[in-house]
Amino acid sequence: MRARWLRPFREPFFVIGVTLLAVGTGLGLATVSRLSRCRRAPGVVTEFVPVDPDSPRLRRPLVRYEAEGRPFGFAFGTASDHPTPGVGTRVDVLFLPEDPTRAWVDDSQELYAGPILVAGAGLLLTFVWAVSRRFHRGRR
Repeated sequence: MRARWLRPFREPFFVIGVTLLAVGTGLGLATVSRLSRCRRAPGVVTEFVPVDPDSPRLRRPLVRYEAEGRPFGFAFGTASDHPTPGVGTRVDVLFLPEDPTRAWVDDSQELYAGPILVAGAGLLLTFVWAVSRRFHRGRR
């Protein structure tokens, strides 16, 4: 049996897959570039802030740190019922020297999850395209 039903799906998998792979790679390179300009400062989780006043169960950790002698703070991470790390936990903060309000916790999962997931989805779709193409060629 010929896999005619696969024909319309082959090319979109390739186009979308390569596009996602390129976007994920671009996001990863942008993250590396941004982090290469960052300075490091010690920070501490001081409290948990609700994401939405109407839903106080979902909270994010608030990190306080000092940059150039001035105090700063930011909420980070994904909102959760039980956010981690706990209050009082010391974390490394990466901030841009030209704008110390732009800061991130030095956590590989937090920093690189998006680019890895997008590029991984692109790689998967491109692989599906390649397998369907091979399957189709083998049935001729």
